[in-house]
Amino acid sequence: MKVKKKIFLFLGAPGSGKTTYSQTLNGFLLSLGKKSVYVNLDCSNNFLSNCNSIDFREIMFGEEILSELHIGPNCSVFFSIEYLIENIEWLESKMEILNTKNQIEYFLFDVPGQMELFTHNKALKKMVKKFKQNQFSFSTLILSDSFFWYDKTNYHILALSNLMMIFNTETAFFHILTKTDLVKNFTQNEKKKREENSKKIQNF
Repeated sequence: MKVKKKIFLFLGAPGSGKTTYSQTLNGFLLSLGKKSVYVNLDCSNNFLSNCNSIDFREIMFGEEILSELHIGPNCSVFFSIEYLIENIEWLESKMEILNTKNQIEYFLFDVPGQMELFTHNKALKKMVKKFKQNQFSFSTLILSDSFFWYDKTNYHILALSNLMMIFNTETAFFHILTKTDLVKNFTQNEKKKREENSKKIQNF
């Protein structure tokens, strides 16, 4: 029975740690002797790994889209992903070359952070479907900044957004809470606010 190659899809809001986490995981897998490749699918991502990587910016730069099409940063990301899906053979070819040389076990897909890309746009869903047909198995890692878990309103918005991501990509998923070391700062700030409000009420 042929073993399926694994693709990890990293999703989450901007600044949630997708690039840091995926590159760190790639380095960790390599240190264990696993054959892993970091795949950057963000045309505006300048923080790239030096080892075992595929970079979408080889064919498209975010800055060029902005200047040539005169559109905003968000529109440029949507344009780039839709362009990638229409020319998915480029990515398949890159992956096949690396796989032929080294028999890669894991491909780590670092995706842009625009939430609408995960919740409404169908481009990622098409990409997942395409690679599933090519005998790849998918796992989605949804990264959430711990800040969104502290505030009740943000938490419910985030929970609904994450649920929409799951429905839209139709993949198995893991939910990862990032920057947990900062939770204590949120707690301290909230405590200060309560104390200040209490003093204001007493003075009033």
